[in-house]
Amino acid sequence: MARHTTERRGNVGFGLIVLLIVLAIGMIIYFGVAGGNTGLVEQAAKSREMARDVRTAVNTKQLAMLIAQHREENGRLPSSPAEVGGTRGAFNDQWGTEMRLDFVERPGFNTRVVFVSAGPDGEFGTGDDVRYEEELPF
Repeated sequence: MARHTTERRGNVGFGLIVLLIVLAIGMIIYFGVAGGNTGLVEQAAKSREMARDVRTAVNTKQLAMLIAQHREENGRLPSSPAEVGGTRGAFNDQWGTEMRLDFVERPGFNTRVVFVSAGPDGEFGTGDDVRYEEELPF
């Protein structure tokens, strides 16, 4: 009198379809709809680079104010970044290299300070140098 019990396998096909849908959604989120060019990894890298650019822009605005303060206190523009003082590394670009600065004085216009970054390669005079310009409040 042994009874054989059979387990019902259920809807195996339905479970497989759900699994495939979840995998597809995961791949779309990870790789992006366009096949990798707009994936989250690339967007995260772009976001980090944009944050570095914003940080550098904010730093140059603050440095322009330090330069303006230096001119007000000393009656002249600084001859080097070290002369302005500020915090150590304040004149460093987003890659850690000290920026150079130059001034453009035009009669009838406010003085502009030009910050020159050596770019990612850390060498001035190459094609990846980056220039930031700020107008001083005088």
